[in-house]
Amino acid sequence: MVSPALTTSWAPRAYHRRVNVLDETRAAPRRLPLGILIVAGLRIIDAIALAVAGLRALGVTFSGFPLAGLPLLGADPAPTRVLSLVLAVVSIIGVVGLLQRRRWGWTVTVLLVGIELALHLVRFLQSGEDSLGLGILVVTALYLNQRSVRGLSR
Repeated sequence: MVSPALTTSWAPRAYHRRVNVLDETRAAPRRLPLGILIVAGLRIIDAIALAVAGLRALGVTFSGFPLAGLPLLGADPAPTRVLSLVLAVVSIIGVVGLLQRRRWGWTVTVLLVGIELALHLVRFLQSGEDSLGLGILVVTALYLNQRSVRGLSR
């Protein structure tokens, strides 16, 4: 016979629900979904493209690189190139947080996707170019804002 002191039948129902929720989170799968890995890969490629565009401000040139970078913010291209470098670094930081399932990583990634979506939309409206990049950013934003993806971060 089990002593009543050793059972948890005396505990309120909220205690049992909390224990069950903790057990479910511990049993969560450790593998990242394929969609998160694809988004991380696309964000890294985008960060490399932004860094290449930003390095032009420092006098480093890459011949034959196909990506145009951000639209110019004014007559002088230097502020745009510096912004490209900053966005590239912050994008890599966001990807690291996203892969570690951190809430701040998801937030940084979503904010950068939104910023780049607005900038690509401006470039698309000005010149009609880069509709593929714009489409990829739209799909990325829609994927990251799904409830199941938002719930992956801690």
